[in-house]
Amino acid sequence: MIVLVTRRVRAGREREFEAFLERVRSLAAAHGSQGMTVIPPPEGGGEYAIRKTWLVTLTALYILLLTITTIAEPLLSPLTPPLRFALLLPALTALMTWIVMPRLSRLLASWLYD
Repeated sequence: MIVLVTRRVRAGREREFEAFLERVRSLAAAHGSQGMTVIPPPEGGGEYAIRKTWLVTLTALYILLLTITTIAEPLLSPLTPPLRFALLLPALTALMTWIVMPRLSRLLASWLYD
């Protein structure tokens, strides 16, 4: 199982957070964890990193939505738009969550988190 946790550390509490991370690592290892990776935000560039993530997500959603709707159109055209969306959104969300974004995050990690 993979778990993603995002935290913002308040200024001046970095040491406290590092100690917290060490406790989490110890507890996780004691319960069978195979490891964890911590990606710190770039110095002074947190907002910039968020914009990069937004851009990657937007691009992936556009391409995926365009592809899925083009392929599914012949099958779904008799349905009303709300029903079409109800059928397409779970597929789109699953693909983005478990296939597209993990791969794009790994592929673009050096750019996203530089």
